[in-house]
Amino acid sequence: AAAVVAAAATAGSVDLGYDVGQAARVITNLTGQVSGNLPSPRSSMGLATAGGKLYLFGGQGETGLLNDLYRFNPSINTWTLFNATEPPSPRLGHAMAASDDGAAVYVWGGIDTQGEFPLAVYRLDVGQMAW
Repeated sequence: AAAVVAAAATAGSVDLGYDVGQAARVITNLTGQVSGNLPSPRSSMGLATAGGKLYLFGGQGETGLLNDLYRFNPSINTWTLFNATEPPSPRLGHAMAASDDGAAVYVWGGIDTQGEFPLAVYRLDVGQMAW
């Protein structure tokens, strides 16, 4: 990686050589026991933990902005894709956080498909998996 950075810096640009698809393959290889619906390769997604589970929302995918919702349960190494009704609009660079009691995950900010900065705050009830 240092050679990639050095070569790019010499050429007058900074390119850390990050490849979303490659990162997903590496993660898959490192976690070969993971099952379920793995998230597609992406960057700039939101992540939050609640109730011992990891929640992933949206980001920049290979074909555009996403607004899909995944949950990873580390106790059984399983990803689950949820088709919740009325999700936040597709976005990247947004923030996510969990409530103190772990009953909800919040999504706000980021950049949407129009290049706008949405101000609405969305609440996901993690018990019902509903926005």
